[in-house]
Amino acid sequence: MAERIGKTGVILERLVLWCAAAFLAVASLQSGLTAIRGSLAGVLLGVVYAALVLAGAFGAALLWKPGHQYAAGAIFLFRFCLTALLSLALQTQPVSDFARTYTAAQQLVDGSKAYLQDFYLVKWPYQTGYVIYESLFVRLFGDSLFPLQLVNALWMGGIGVLVYRIGCKLLPERYATAGAILYALYPAPYYMAAVLSNQHIGCFLYYLAIYLAVRKTECTPLQAGLAGALTALGNVLRPEGLVFVAAFLVWRVIAAVRDGLKRWKTELAGILAFCLAWVLLGSIASGAVIATGVHPDGLKSNAPYWKFLVGLNQDSSGGWSQADTDNYLMLPEDEMNEAMLEEIGRRLQVGPIALAKLALRKSQVLWGGAEDLFWQFGHMDQSAKIGPVSVGQILGLLTWGDKGFYEIVLLLALAGAVFLARRRESSGQLLYPAVLFCGFYAVYLLIEVQVRYRYTAMPALFLLAAAGLQWFEGVALQRDAGGTEKRGRKARKGR
Repeated sequence: MAERIGKTGVILERLVLWCAAAFLAVASLQSGLTAIRGSLAGVLLGVVYAALVLAGAFGAALLWKPGHQYAAGAIFLFRFCLTALLSLALQTQPVSDFARTYTAAQQLVDGSKAYLQDFYLVKWPYQTGYVIYESLFVRLFGDSLFPLQLVNALWMGGIGVLVYRIGCKLLPERYATAGAILYALYPAPYYMAAVLSNQHIGCFLYYLAIYLAVRKTECTPLQAGLAGALTALGNVLRPEGLVFVAAFLVWRVIAAVRDGLKRWKTELAGILAFCLAWVLLGSIASGAVIATGVHPDGLKSNAPYWKFLVGLNQDSSGGWSQADTDNYLMLPEDEMNEAMLEEIGRRLQVGPIALAKLALRKSQVLWGGAEDLFWQFGHMDQSAKIGPVSVGQILGLLTWGDKGFYEIVLLLALAGAVFLARRRESSGQLLYPAVLFCGFYAVYLLIEVQVRYRYTAMPALFLLAAAGLQWFEGVALQRDAGGTEKRGRKARKGR
């Protein structure tokens, strides 16, 4: 019986990995098509840069002894210093939603409740968690943006270390090191370095939770509870937590089934501890926001169907729409949600072919699109000259250079997913990042998409890319061994 259940677990594990491979195949194809339509010189420069990074990363991984303490420190310092320097040099100002939350933080410190009249916080009170976080820095350092940007650098450095530490738990250390260096030198995160985005701290907390969950071979109830608490805290600051909750649950259920349910009591206890910590901390945080008078609605959403309404908009390919804002979001609250639900129903009735085409267009936007540099560089005059080239030309080079690098990472991650799905032994804890990536891909087929929303999923994708590096090296070694054996046979025959 246990053996039969275990085989079911293996089938589920491989199903997830093949789903990840399929999603990555679509994403890499769409990203490649975007690259072809862009600047070929920029893309080729990005590919060459990625190749040099890979060569250097493998060199560093071979030079560093296993368990070398300087690896994590070097990754942290590089990401921290580069992010801080970019913030100092660029003097980026918050715009759009980032400006709204920062203004609300200033008003909160001043004792004003004007932010409660802000359309943004009226509709989405769950953003109040990040407003409170920003207000702590405004209270301590005044209206200077740099302290918040400096802490962004701290979180970005920490994310780099977590990619390394998690990788070391899932893979042989040289591949984990190479993958972490690849992530540390990946351009796209630095295009958000000076932006006052909750993505930085949210991503750090979510992957810290993952690190705690995989730190030991067996995920104990204590580990699971701590991971749930950190996931809940991440959700308070960046509401993407449900994807991480679902990924944890799928990962642990598959692990339990694959094990033949031999440890089902421990697994059940871990799942309950994770969920209990998630629910309790989230409820306490929301209740505290209400009790302190910061926001009467706590951390809930007053427009819970909005993301789905936008995500199903055929005309905008699942992106923000001014028409949807005018027609639905501006309605009185007692009419708004009902009207959105009715429109969502109508949009779901367009038929499977239209919905499939929409899903492909949304995948193109989120996973195949070029990075949007507006958030960090939008304040710069693109016609201004820096030496013989304009700012616009430099930004174009950054955009398409990143696209070349990103395409290499997608192909490596695809190779990693296929490698894990095809090998006979279990993928073990490497299943976690695969489940997480599948969760992100699936969720964004339903809700609003923007290119920057892939930020939090990228560390998981780099962990799969590190597995791809392991596969490529294995193939190279097999070919080398085969060639050596063939040459040996020829030499013996010649004698």
